[in-house]
Amino acid sequence: EPAERLRLAVMALRIRNEEAPTGFLTVSVGVTAHVPARDTRPQTLIEAADGALYAAKRRGRNTTVVDRDVRLAEAG
Repeated sequence: EPAERLRLAVMALRIRNEEAPTGFLTVSVGVTAHVPARDTRPQTLIEAADGALYAAKRRGRNTTVVDRDVRLAEAG
């Protein structure tokens, strides 16, 4: 998946970061997908992606979390 490839590509660059636990720059990525309904707000998608990102950070950083719970909202 693209998010994991991005994370691995950043790691492969081996950019020094003395403040990082590994000594190198890493990234955490949070991804989500939703099937929108007529009343779906963009903020809903942003909040879900933000939640996935913070879940990645809680797992120890330098990881990818995908919110696989694609919500099929009923068209109203």
